[in-house]
Amino acid sequence: MATTHRCIPLCYPDNYQWDNINGVLIENGTTGQRSKMVVCDEALSILQSINHPVCVVAVVGDRRTGKSYILSQLQEPRASECVFGISSAMKANTIGIWMNSKPFIKTLHDGTQVAMILLDTEGLGSIETMGEYDHHILTLVVLLSSVLIYNGSGLVKADDLRKLRCVADLATRIQVRTNESESGSSVEFYKFFPNFHWLLRDVLLIPTITRNGVEEEVEIKDYILEEIFKRETTTSAESRRHAGIGNAILRFFPTFNAYSLPLPSLNPQVVKNIEDPKFQDQINPIFLEKVNDFIGSLHGYLKPKKAWPKAGHVTGKQLSELVKVYTAMLAKPGAIPNVQSAWDQILTAQLEASLNKATQLYETNMDIFVCENIPCEEVFIMEKHGVWFDQASKMFYEEVNTINDADLVSKYYRKFQNHVAQYGGHQNLVVGGLLFKYVDENKRKSEILCKEIVAQLKTENLPQLTPDRYNSFQQVEEAIAVIAELYETNARGPMATQIKKELFEACEEFYFDNIRWLRQLPGFKTPEMTQNRKRQYEAFQIALVEKERALETEKIILQKQEEIEKARQLYESAKDREIGHLHNELRNMKTDLDEQAENFKKAKEENERQEIALRERELRREEEALRRTEEESSNKLDAILKNQIDLQNEVLQLKRDNARMEEQHMKKIESLSVSRAEKEEMEARYKRSSGFEYFAHAVADFPVTL
Repeated sequence: MATTHRCIPLCYPDNYQWDNINGVLIENGTTGQRSKMVVCDEALSILQSINHPVCVVAVVGDRRTGKSYILSQLQEPRASECVFGISSAMKANTIGIWMNSKPFIKTLHDGTQVAMILLDTEGLGSIETMGEYDHHILTLVVLLSSVLIYNGSGLVKADDLRKLRCVADLATRIQVRTNESESGSSVEFYKFFPNFHWLLRDVLLIPTITRNGVEEEVEIKDYILEEIFKRETTTSAESRRHAGIGNAILRFFPTFNAYSLPLPSLNPQVVKNIEDPKFQDQINPIFLEKVNDFIGSLHGYLKPKKAWPKAGHVTGKQLSELVKVYTAMLAKPGAIPNVQSAWDQILTAQLEASLNKATQLYETNMDIFVCENIPCEEVFIMEKHGVWFDQASKMFYEEVNTINDADLVSKYYRKFQNHVAQYGGHQNLVVGGLLFKYVDENKRKSEILCKEIVAQLKTENLPQLTPDRYNSFQQVEEAIAVIAELYETNARGPMATQIKKELFEACEEFYFDNIRWLRQLPGFKTPEMTQNRKRQYEAFQIALVEKERALETEKIILQKQEEIEKARQLYESAKDREIGHLHNELRNMKTDLDEQAENFKKAKEENERQEIALRERELRREEEALRRTEEESSNKLDAILKNQIDLQNEVLQLKRDNARMEEQHMKKIESLSVSRAEKEEMEARYKRSSGFEYFAHAVADFPVTL
């Protein structure tokens, strides 16, 4: 889709709408805050029209730092006005991600021709950005670009490294392979990430480094590497964080470079109108020289966008699909974009589309031929099949020439082959596919045509052979030969020979039905062949024709098989190399797993031994405590028994003493010369005064033994 605008949004937030007429994004007040990115169909149409490999250069950084100006300098041919809009207002001028509407073809140093795609991005930390939006923009441009320019201002500050923390966090926000519990290693990122170029704007100070006590002027790249990324004094947490961010950038990106630019002018009016030709002569010439140096240096690092390892370079069509797939992945809350998954979707879609396109080419042209020419000899159909099958195969491989996965391409090519034609039987005849449909339709129409011709000759021509029209048998034979010639002239297709026997049978019937008047003609002779011999002869002729047709078909098939075998051998050689590599990886993985299993077994056995020893110690302590408790209980019981025995002995002694005292007292009372009533009164008083009764009952109730 053609556009008159210099640039066009590739992706923009969902609270905006693209106005193609005026070339601006219009904020949609009813949508609310930003929640995801949406893709511009017009930009996708531009990308889909590009068949070359693409080199994508993207710029990110703070707002109002001149990203759009520097990116516009890469456009070729260089225009008088900047490709990307420039504004000095505080509000962000670039919303989302924009691309040049006219990608241009550039020849790289190695001779590769690429289509240059330039991506300008919304400033990080923009007032309008919400939540994860900054991360989404950075993640998307890293996944899409070949070269990434980080645009900053002044010498490197702590705030710059804080913002670059999102670059270090990419390891947790991008997966390279599908079956990964965690994000890929830095080696995987190194293969797919773009070259990283840090451009520092408006630098007034000269970077210096103190080496061996001497302060030296250095290039800005050396200053960042030695003073910012690899500080030796990492005592503070902040310094360690800075070093970690720098190490992440150096690990993840295959190339790191840094450049600095001076102020374009001390006049704010010149800076504000830097793209206006009227102010060009007021721009700092050193600034323009440095800009040209930066652009020239950047050209040496341009490279085609690399696809999945077996997929070669990314074309414009594939880039448009990547934009759609990655944007959809980022739109899901908590989702992590996966490079392999995205490429699986894109390659599958590309191969399916190529298969359908090749099939459509074959089927369209074969339909035209069949519609205009059948019934015809089958060999003509096979010849056209060979022509259009070759053309469709050529188209298929041209469509997938950017895919280096030989196994995957071979798989879809076999699907295409089976869809076009399937062969089977000992004679390798056509048994399925589109070709079978054409062959079968040709036979059917050939049979219909030939039977119609025979029926017409039987009803119109043979009845005209009457005795009044012929004077000799030779004239009759000539008339029958004319009828046969009419059939040969009009009959077409593979069934012509087989249906011709019906005409011969009709002619034989004519001879035998009219034998009386035929015998009367001069020169009569008996037909050379009987009906059975004629049938045998026709069967032989049919078999011979079928054999010749089978041989011709087999010859074509053998040629195709030889071509297929050559292609298969090429693919098998590439496949064997890949399998060998995979076997080595599997052996290494098995060795690691065996070592881990052995270590786990040893740890488990040691843990079981420790548990058994612990249980044995606890049992011994419990048995010892139980033994001491039993001894203490036994000692206490012995003491109680001894006390009871002593008490019993004391009670018995008291009984004996009381009995003796009572006996003595009774004797005294008996010895007194008083009446019996007085004696009983005295005994009662004695018992009451001494508590004898209570003591007597107590002694009587006390057990003698336990």
